[in-house]
Amino acid sequence: MYEVSEGFMTFLSVTATLSTIGLFLCGIQICSRIRQRGTTEGTAVAPFLVTSISCICWLGYGVLKEDFTVIFVNGVGLLVQSIYLVYYYSKTRLRNRLNKLITLELAVGIWTFWFVRSEAETKETVLGIICMFLNIASIGSPLLDVGQVIKTKSTESVPFMLCAATWSSLYSGYSTVFW
Repeated sequence: MYEVSEGFMTFLSVTATLSTIGLFLCGIQICSRIRQRGTTEGTAVAPFLVTSISCICWLGYGVLKEDFTVIFVNGVGLLVQSIYLVYYYSKTRLRNRLNKLITLELAVGIWTFWFVRSEAETKETVLGIICMFLNIASIGSPLLDVGQVIKTKSTESVPFMLCAATWSSLYSGYSTVFW
């Protein structure tokens, strides 16, 4: 662990919080595209579902670590992703499939909070590893629209690099300082 001033830690925490909330707002672009087309056809629900599950797990991890920043950010993220999911649900014709996926997401949420409250000695490590894999899936989930990118020959719909670079660098610094 490095010696760091409290002012720098506060700056890093606020910057990581704001950039992560900004990352969660990338879904506005997807919802706008759905609104313009009037349908979810050709737009994967995966970014919303995976990010929701990631927020649920990180929320549990924040509770375990008693880290207000992680709890706050992922509480906001879960709220935002839930709003996107409700909007997506209102515009999709594949509700039966989406119902199953949302049920799976709720099961993950229940499992996470059961696990956090369990007596398992390795729960921080296990949940931390799960969270890291979910981050990778969350950041990469817009790549499921790669077919659209190939068709249009434009990466306009994929904010992947900006989101990944910003999020990764800030939370690398944050985790170095706080954990």
